[in-house]
Amino acid sequence: MDPVPDFQAALTGGVELLGRAAIQALQDAGAELVNVTIPEASTVGDAEYQVLLYEFKADLNAYLSTRTGVPVHTLEELIAFDKAHSQDEQLGRYNQEIFLQAQKKGPLTENAYLKALDKSQRVSREAIDKVMEQNHLDALVGPGLSNGIGIAARAGYPLISVPAGFDKGLPENLLFFGRAYSEPMLLKLAFAFEQATKARQPPQFLTVRPKS
Repeated sequence: MDPVPDFQAALTGGVELLGRAAIQALQDAGAELVNVTIPEASTVGDAEYQVLLYEFKADLNAYLSTRTGVPVHTLEELIAFDKAHSQDEQLGRYNQEIFLQAQKKGPLTENAYLKALDKSQRVSREAIDKVMEQNHLDALVGPGLSNGIGIAARAGYPLISVPAGFDKGLPENLLFFGRAYSEPMLLKLAFAFEQATKARQPPQFLTVRPKS
């Protein structure tokens, strides 16, 4: 199937049409695209999830400790509140398993956290660096629903999200990410794509009608 040359015509045409239009827009702007895969997810293992649990507890406790006018100030208190109001919180349908798992974790100085963080960062950074070096790439580009956000976040590497159209009224975006300290190149590429496509549209603030 041939790419769609008219980006504006594809703005509301769905994810597949938008993806093809974005590729065409990049090529028309002079970009040389190479199809690559970042084989990182399977080697990170459980480390990413362990980091999430530790940091979720630490950050939530830090946030709640500054709140006023609310009945909870720690994750532990939040868990107790949910149990006491299980009907209102619909715990029978939406449990709080992640809350419970995170509550068991210690501080961010624990060796288990530091080891998981090191593995998650190291594997992700090595994966990005390797695929970019092997293919002589200036940046990595992918749709908003790709694993780009996850691997860039785990690596602590820069990422820019740029509007790329709409799918059934919902905004879609294109990701530009790369090695450490590659912000100048990413900003240049993201700005060029933004100016070439003019995909961003003001939000419509649609009213959602409840199902009867």
